[in-house]
Parts: sequence; C-alpha cells; structure tokens
Amino acid sequence: MTNRSSLRRLMLLGFCMVISGCVQAVKMLTPAIVPLASEQADKEAKRFQPQRGKASIYVIREDIFAGQDLLFQVSLDGKEQGKLSRGTFFLFTVPPGEHIINAGGTEPGRDTEKIYAVEGGIYYLEIRPKSGLMGSPAKIFRIDLKRGREMILEGKRAEVQPTE
Repeated sequence: MTNRSSLRRLMLLGFCMVISGCVQAVKMLTPAIVPLASEQADKEAKRFQPQRGKASIYVIREDIFAGQDLLFQVSLDGKEQGKLSRGTFFLFTVPPGEHIINAGGTEPGRDTEKIYAVEGGIYYLEIRPKSGLMGSPAKIFRIDLKRGREMILEGKRAEVQPTE
C-alpha cells in the first residue's frame, strides 16, 4: 500500500509539473499588451509620408521573444509618450530641429538617441531589451530605412498616451 500511495503522489506531482509547464509556456507566448492606435492610424503610418513641413520619427520594438514581458516607456523631448511592447511602434510627427528620444522613461541614466530632423525626413529607431543589472533596461539605436520599413510593416502602431 505504501508503494501505491507513493506512486500516486509521484504521478500527481508529475501531472502538476506538466500543467505548470503548460501555463508558463502560454504566458511566455503571450506578449504584454499596450493600447493600439486605430486601424486607420496604423495604415496611415505605413504610408511613410511625413506631413508637409514636418519629419517622421518611428520608434520600433521588434517582435522578438527576448524581454517580451517588458514594456518600455518612451519619451520625446522630455515628455513621456507611452509604452511599447514587442511588435509595436510609435510614429512621432515633429518639426525640423533637434529631438531627443529616451527608452525607459525620462529618469537620468536611460538610453537616449538624439535626432536632428530635417523637413520631410524619416528616421527609424529600434528599442531592444538590454542585458545586465546596471543602467537602462533598454537600448535605443538608429536602424536603416530597409529594416525600419520591414519592422513597421510587420508591427502594429501603439497609441501615444502622453503624460502631463
């Protein structure tokens, strides 16, 4: 009877581990959610046509598995604009001149990219999770036109939600 009882406990433990593993697998495959822009706004962004007298800055988070549960706060010129999850992007329409984009918020030590925008210019920045315990959890950097457009076409436009 002790052997049967031990076998049942072992089987129950194995079953619990399998169920736990399945739950973790589903959680890992489900990306964190951010509010998305309308379908019309998404299509408009994918035309890659800056407004007259303005420049376009795309900030993209690639749809990769690494760091998928992390949401990255993005700020433009010191003002928080919202968060990006994997597979999402922001489109900022800006006047010509210097603009600073931060990944991870506006606190000191966050990763920053500076852009000198020209009228009609289109700029692509990518945010990626950064490994290590010190400093910003994100790395932000410029990417080329081809890669930028591919990532935008594959992604979904996130809704900008500036904080005041």
